[in-house]
Amino acid sequence: MKRKIVLLLAVVGIILGAYVAYQAYFGAPSVNFERRNVSTSEMIGIFENATATGDETLCEPIAQYDLREDCKYRVLMSQKGDSLTLKDCKTISDSVRKDMCILELGFRGQLTTTSTCKNDVDGIPAKARCYAYVAAYLKDALICENIMINSSSTDAWIFQMIKDNCYTGVARATANGIVCKNIGDEKRKTDCEIQAAVGSGKPAACEVMETAESRDSCYYQMAVSLGNPSVCSSISTSEMQEDCFRKRCVKTLCQR
Repeated sequence: MKRKIVLLLAVVGIILGAYVAYQAYFGAPSVNFERRNVSTSEMIGIFENATATGDETLCEPIAQYDLREDCKYRVLMSQKGDSLTLKDCKTISDSVRKDMCILELGFRGQLTTTSTCKNDVDGIPAKARCYAYVAAYLKDALICENIMINSSSTDAWIFQMIKDNCYTGVARATANGIVCKNIGDEKRKTDCEIQAAVGSGKPAACEVMETAESRDSCYYQMAVSLGNPSVCSSISTSEMQEDCFRKRCVKTLCQR
Protein backbone atom coordinates (compact mmCIF):
# COMPACT_ATOMS: atom_id res chain seq x y z
CA MET A 1 0.00 0.00 0.00
CA LYS A 2 2.78 2.41 0.96
CA ARG A 3 4.52 1.70 -2.32
CA LYS A 4 1.32 2.46 -4.28
CA ILE A 5 0.91 5.79 -2.51
CA VAL A 6 4.51 6.73 -3.31
CA LEU A 7 3.98 5.79 -6.97
CA LEU A 8 0.72 7.79 -7.09
CA LEU A 9 2.41 10.84 -5.63
CA ALA A 10 5.21 10.48 -8.15
CA VAL A 11 2.74 10.36 -11.05
CA VAL A 12 0.91 13.44 -9.73
CA GLY A 13 4.26 15.23 -9.42
CA ILE A 14 5.13 14.38 -13.00
CA ILE A 15 1.77 15.66 -14.24
CA LEU A 16 2.05 18.91 -12.28
CA GLY A 17 5.61 19.37 -13.49
CA ALA A 18 4.55 18.86 -17.08
CA TYR A 19 1.70 21.38 -16.65
CA VAL A 20 4.02 24.00 -15.17
CA ALA A 21 6.53 23.43 -17.96
CA TYR A 22 3.74 23.77 -20.57
CA GLN A 23 2.65 27.08 -19.07
CA ALA A 24 6.20 28.36 -18.94
CA TYR A 25 6.82 27.52 -22.59
CA PHE A 26 3.45 28.18 -24.23
CA GLY A 27 1.91 30.57 -21.74
CA ALA A 28 -1.14 30.08 -19.59
CA PRO A 29 -4.14 28.52 -21.36
CA SER A 30 -6.48 31.10 -22.83
CA VAL A 31 -9.65 31.99 -20.98
CA ASN A 32 -12.86 31.29 -22.85
CA PHE A 33 -15.19 34.29 -22.84
CA GLU A 34 -18.88 34.07 -23.59
CA ARG A 35 -19.22 36.67 -26.29
CA ARG A 36 -22.40 38.57 -27.15
CA ASN A 37 -23.46 41.49 -29.30
CA VAL A 38 -23.55 44.62 -27.17
CA SER A 39 -25.69 47.73 -27.49
CA THR A 40 -24.23 51.21 -27.85
CA SER A 41 -24.82 52.01 -24.19
CA GLU A 42 -23.23 48.71 -23.09
CA MET A 43 -20.28 49.33 -25.40
CA ILE A 44 -19.66 52.77 -23.89
CA GLY A 45 -19.79 51.28 -20.40
CA ILE A 46 -17.36 48.50 -21.28
CA PHE A 47 -14.97 50.93 -22.98
CA GLU A 48 -15.01 53.24 -19.95
CA ASN A 49 -14.46 50.43 -17.45
CA ALA A 50 -11.69 48.82 -19.51
CA THR A 51 -9.76 52.07 -20.00
CA ALA A 52 -10.27 53.14 -16.38
CA THR A 53 -8.92 49.86 -15.01
CA GLY A 54 -6.40 49.17 -17.76
CA ASP A 55 -7.85 45.67 -18.11
CA GLU A 56 -8.29 44.70 -21.75
CA THR A 57 -9.88 41.37 -20.80
CA LEU A 58 -13.02 43.39 -20.06
CA CYS A 59 -13.25 43.92 -23.83
CA GLU A 60 -13.30 40.19 -24.61
CA PRO A 61 -17.06 39.57 -24.11
CA ILE A 62 -17.83 41.92 -27.04
CA ALA A 63 -18.81 39.73 -29.99
CA GLN A 64 -18.36 42.39 -32.65
CA TYR A 65 -14.72 42.05 -33.74
CA ASP A 66 -14.07 45.70 -34.65
CA LEU A 67 -15.61 46.99 -31.41
CA ARG A 68 -13.65 44.47 -29.35
CA GLU A 69 -10.36 45.39 -31.00
CA ASP A 70 -11.16 49.11 -30.69
CA CYS A 71 -11.75 48.57 -26.99
CA LYS A 72 -8.39 46.85 -26.52
CA TYR A 73 -6.67 49.53 -28.59
CA ARG A 74 -8.12 52.25 -26.37
CA VAL A 75 -6.93 50.46 -23.27
CA LEU A 76 -3.38 50.31 -24.63
CA MET A 77 -3.35 53.97 -25.67
CA SER A 78 -4.87 55.04 -22.35
CA GLN A 79 -2.34 53.08 -20.34
CA LYS A 80 0.74 54.03 -22.33
CA GLY A 81 -0.06 57.67 -23.06
CA ASP A 82 3.09 59.64 -23.86
CA SER A 83 5.28 56.62 -23.07
CA LEU A 84 3.93 54.66 -26.06
CA THR A 85 6.71 52.87 -27.99
CA LEU A 86 7.07 50.88 -31.18
CA LYS A 87 7.42 47.77 -29.04
CA ASP A 88 3.97 48.47 -27.56
CA CYS A 89 2.47 48.80 -31.03
CA LYS A 90 3.93 45.46 -32.08
CA THR A 91 1.99 43.71 -29.29
CA ILE A 92 -1.28 44.51 -31.10
CA SER A 93 -2.51 41.44 -32.97
CA ASP A 94 -4.95 43.29 -35.24
CA SER A 95 -2.93 44.63 -38.19
CA VAL A 96 -5.13 47.68 -38.83
CA ARG A 97 -4.83 48.90 -35.25
CA LYS A 98 -1.14 48.05 -35.13
CA ASP A 99 -0.69 50.35 -38.13
CA MET A 100 -2.78 53.02 -36.41
CA CYS A 101 -0.55 52.78 -33.37
CA ILE A 102 2.63 53.12 -35.42
CA LEU A 103 1.20 56.10 -37.31
CA GLU A 104 0.38 57.71 -33.97
CA LEU A 105 4.09 57.50 -33.21
CA GLY A 106 4.72 59.17 -36.56
CA PHE A 107 2.30 61.96 -35.71
CA ARG A 108 4.26 62.47 -32.48
CA GLY A 109 7.52 62.69 -34.42
CA GLN A 110 8.83 59.39 -33.07
CA LEU A 111 9.36 57.43 -36.29
CA THR A 112 13.04 57.74 -37.13
CA THR A 113 13.78 55.05 -39.72
CA THR A 114 12.26 53.79 -42.97
CA SER A 115 12.80 50.19 -41.85
CA THR A 116 9.80 50.58 -39.53
CA CYS A 117 7.60 51.45 -42.50
CA LYS A 118 9.00 48.63 -44.60
CA ASN A 119 8.95 45.85 -42.00
CA ASP A 120 6.36 46.70 -39.36
CA VAL A 121 3.50 48.43 -41.19
CA ASP A 122 1.12 46.11 -43.08
CA GLY A 123 -1.41 48.30 -44.89
CA ILE A 124 -0.20 49.91 -48.13
CA PRO A 125 -1.79 53.35 -47.49
CA ALA A 126 -0.51 53.23 -43.90
CA LYS A 127 2.97 52.34 -45.18
CA ALA A 128 2.88 55.40 -47.45
CA ARG A 129 1.87 57.67 -44.56
CA CYS A 130 4.64 56.15 -42.47
CA TYR A 131 7.23 57.14 -45.09
CA ALA A 132 5.80 60.67 -45.07
CA TYR A 133 6.29 60.95 -41.30
CA VAL A 134 9.85 59.61 -41.47
CA ALA A 135 10.72 61.93 -44.38
CA ALA A 136 9.62 64.95 -42.33
CA TYR A 137 11.52 63.73 -39.27
CA LEU A 138 14.74 63.15 -41.22
CA LYS A 139 14.14 66.21 -43.45
CA ASP A 140 14.78 64.02 -46.47
CA ALA A 141 12.54 64.45 -49.53
CA LEU A 142 14.09 61.40 -51.23
CA ILE A 143 12.20 59.18 -48.78
CA CYS A 144 8.97 60.35 -50.41
CA GLU A 145 10.00 58.37 -53.50
CA ASN A 146 9.19 55.20 -51.55
CA ILE A 147 5.52 56.11 -51.96
CA MET A 148 4.57 54.29 -55.14
CA ILE A 149 1.62 55.38 -57.31
CA ASN A 150 -0.18 53.06 -59.73
CA SER A 151 -1.76 55.52 -62.16
CA SER A 152 -4.21 52.88 -63.43
CA SER A 153 -5.57 52.22 -59.94
CA THR A 154 -8.81 53.84 -58.76
CA ASP A 155 -7.13 54.90 -55.52
CA ALA A 156 -4.10 56.45 -57.22
CA TRP A 157 -5.28 59.89 -56.10
CA ILE A 158 -4.97 58.83 -52.44
CA PHE A 159 -1.31 57.88 -52.83
CA GLN A 160 -0.64 61.01 -54.88
CA MET A 161 -2.08 63.13 -52.08
CA ILE A 162 0.00 61.29 -49.46
CA LYS A 163 3.13 61.77 -51.57
CA ASP A 164 2.38 65.48 -52.00
CA ASN A 165 1.82 65.75 -48.25
CA CYS A 166 5.17 64.03 -47.78
CA TYR A 167 6.93 66.77 -49.73
CA THR A 168 4.92 69.36 -47.79
CA GLY A 169 6.06 67.87 -44.49
CA VAL A 170 9.70 68.06 -45.58
CA ALA A 171 9.20 71.63 -46.79
CA ARG A 172 7.90 72.70 -43.40
CA ALA A 173 10.58 70.79 -41.50
CA THR A 174 13.35 72.35 -43.59
CA ALA A 175 11.68 75.76 -44.12
CA ASN A 176 12.60 75.32 -47.76
CA GLY A 177 10.01 75.41 -50.52
CA ILE A 178 12.30 73.97 -53.21
CA VAL A 179 10.85 70.47 -52.70
CA CYS A 180 7.38 71.82 -53.51
CA LYS A 181 8.38 71.73 -57.19
CA ASN A 182 7.82 67.98 -57.04
CA ILE A 183 4.08 68.60 -56.57
CA GLY A 184 1.99 68.82 -59.75
CA ASP A 185 -1.32 69.95 -58.27
CA GLU A 186 -1.20 73.75 -58.08
CA LYS A 187 -3.32 74.09 -54.93
CA ARG A 188 -1.26 71.54 -53.01
CA LYS A 189 1.93 73.09 -54.35
CA THR A 190 0.85 76.47 -52.96
CA ASP A 191 -0.05 74.86 -49.64
CA CYS A 192 3.42 73.32 -49.59
CA GLU A 193 5.05 76.72 -50.16
CA ILE A 194 2.95 78.20 -47.35
CA GLN A 195 4.07 75.43 -44.99
CA ALA A 196 7.70 76.08 -45.91
CA ALA A 197 7.20 79.73 -44.96
CA VAL A 198 5.43 78.82 -41.72
CA GLY A 199 8.27 76.42 -40.90
CA SER A 200 10.70 79.33 -40.99
CA GLY A 201 8.83 81.05 -38.17
CA LYS A 202 9.34 84.39 -39.94
CA PRO A 203 6.18 86.32 -40.98
CA ALA A 204 8.24 88.11 -43.66
CA ALA A 205 8.50 84.75 -45.50
CA CYS A 206 4.79 85.09 -46.37
CA GLU A 207 5.48 88.18 -48.46
CA VAL A 208 6.80 86.08 -51.36
CA MET A 209 3.50 84.25 -51.86
CA GLU A 210 2.22 84.99 -55.37
CA THR A 211 -1.42 85.86 -54.58
CA ALA A 212 -3.20 87.85 -51.88
CA GLU A 213 -5.17 84.75 -50.97
CA SER A 214 -2.04 82.65 -50.41
CA ARG A 215 -0.37 85.48 -48.46
CA ASP A 216 -3.39 85.84 -46.18
CA SER A 217 -3.49 82.07 -45.63
CA CYS A 218 0.23 82.15 -44.83
CA TYR A 219 -0.13 84.95 -42.30
CA TYR A 220 -3.09 83.20 -40.70
CA GLN A 221 -1.23 79.91 -40.30
CA MET A 222 1.89 81.75 -39.15
CA ALA A 223 -0.13 83.45 -36.40
CA VAL A 224 -1.47 80.06 -35.30
CA SER A 225 1.97 78.43 -35.40
CA LEU A 226 3.68 81.21 -33.47
CA GLY A 227 0.74 81.91 -31.18
CA ASN A 228 1.26 85.56 -32.09
CA PRO A 229 -1.93 87.59 -32.72
CA SER A 230 0.03 90.56 -34.07
CA VAL A 231 0.70 88.59 -37.27
CA CYS A 232 -3.05 88.71 -37.96
CA SER A 233 -2.69 92.42 -38.74
CA SER A 234 -0.89 91.55 -41.99
CA ILE A 235 -3.97 89.78 -43.37
CA SER A 236 -5.63 91.90 -46.07
CA THR A 237 -9.10 90.36 -45.87
CA SER A 238 -11.00 91.92 -42.97
CA GLU A 239 -13.17 88.86 -42.32
CA MET A 240 -10.18 86.51 -42.18
CA GLN A 241 -8.27 89.01 -40.07
CA GLU A 242 -11.11 89.19 -37.53
CA ASP A 243 -11.34 85.40 -37.47
CA CYS A 244 -7.57 85.20 -36.92
CA PHE A 245 -7.77 87.61 -33.96
CA ARG A 246 -10.71 85.74 -32.44
CA LYS A 247 -8.98 82.39 -32.62
CA ARG A 248 -5.66 83.73 -31.31
CA CYS A 249 -7.21 85.92 -28.60
CA VAL A 250 -9.95 83.67 -27.29
CA LYS A 251 -8.09 83.04 -24.00
CA THR A 252 -6.11 86.28 -23.74
CA LEU A 253 -6.70 90.00 -24.05
CA CYS A 254 -4.84 91.02 -27.19
CA GLN A 255 -3.58 94.38 -28.31
CA ARG A 256 -3.67 94.86 -32.05
